[in-house]
Amino acid sequence: MATTVRNENLTDVLGDILLKRFTWCLVLMAAGASWAASASAATPARIDSYVVRETGLGPLNDKTPFETKTLEALLPAGLTFRPEKVTLEGAAPYTVLRVWRGEELLMELESNGDRKNPHVTGITVFTRRIADAKDARVGARMKSLYRYGDRPDCIPGAGRYVGRIFCTAAKSDHIIYIFAGKRPAKAGEMPPPAEYAMWRLTAIMWSAR
Repeated sequence: MATTVRNENLTDVLGDILLKRFTWCLVLMAAGASWAASASAATPARIDSYVVRETGLGPLNDKTPFETKTLEALLPAGLTFRPEKVTLEGAAPYTVLRVWRGEELLMELESNGDRKNPHVTGITVFTRRIADAKDARVGARMKSLYRYGDRPDCIPGAGRYVGRIFCTAAKSDHIIYIFAGKRPAKAGEMPPPAEYAMWRLTAIMWSAR
């Protein structure tokens, strides 16, 4: 009889131990899943997955503060931010942030110029790693980016973009393509359409304005 009681007690004890261990395992699994989810959400996506859209680029939009610390937290690790002064004829100099990965210039960021509350209002993409929503990438020929009936507004480039042309992306209010050819256009002039149709995309520009 005593042996039977001891066996029953032992069974109860083992049952309690197994139940506690099982419960603890469930707690650990839930905690691990929660940590993984939060880590995944906090980790910036790869640059290659970013897309230029009407609202901006990846996590960047017109509400993003124009400050290095914020941008470093939003963009992938390993990037370098270099502020540089840009001077245009007849205009006051302004600062842009150029974003590099090693020796490759990925993009350039412009601000609204507000000293107290600067925000990103312009992004120019120079790498073919990043496309727009129509899958346009640096290096594409102009004629491949428009369909029959598209009528992009095009103007000659000026300042540091003289010799190139700016054209609105099809059905877009915020995306502009910058094209260049083997022979630069004359300052202030548009080359013949048959000529610039073969020019290649050198940058994709997003503007909040």
